[in-house]
Amino acid sequence: LLAGGTPVAVDCPAQAGFKLMPEHLEKAITTRTKWLLLNSPSNPTGAAYTAQELEAIGAVLEHHPHVHVMTDDMYE
Repeated sequence: LLAGGTPVAVDCPAQAGFKLMPEHLEKAITTRTKWLLLNSPSNPTGAAYTAQELEAIGAVLEHHPHVHVMTDDMYE
């Protein structure tokens, strides 16, 4: 892929509404992680994150300042 990056898919289980769970994100981040691509609402489920859910993801990312976030927000 672009610039030699290797995408890592993180499981977003049905019981979590097909959303990224902070504990799954934490386990997926390594020293080589550069980006988190976050899509909301996500296809094909249309699942959208609440402010609390985004804050929980943000709390994980605070421990990993080397990770940048790219969002694909369909709605404001």
